[in-house]
Amino acid sequence: MADVWFGMTHLEAGETPQADDDDFVLLAIYRADGSRVMRVGAPLAELPSMIRMLRGASDGAPRGRPRCRECGSDYGVPDLDGTRPEEPCAST
Repeated sequence: MADVWFGMTHLEAGETPQADDDDFVLLAIYRADGSRVMRVGAPLAELPSMIRMLRGASDGAPRGRPRCRECGSDYGVPDLDGTRPEEPCAST
């Protein structure tokens, strides 16, 4: 399986047209070669919904925290797959 990376960009209100009135967040998925697979954006308050949407779209995909192939480090990434669906925020 190829490695992919997630990127998150937080835009403060007024910084760009997308963040005109409110803080805005962009989530992107990149391949190991740096090419972008997809990017989605929404107001910052909708970040938990965006994460739940991405998790729902990945139903059936392998689960677990990403780890370094060399040393096994989990990069300090939280275990999002270990959260319970009834929790109000999927990002914690």
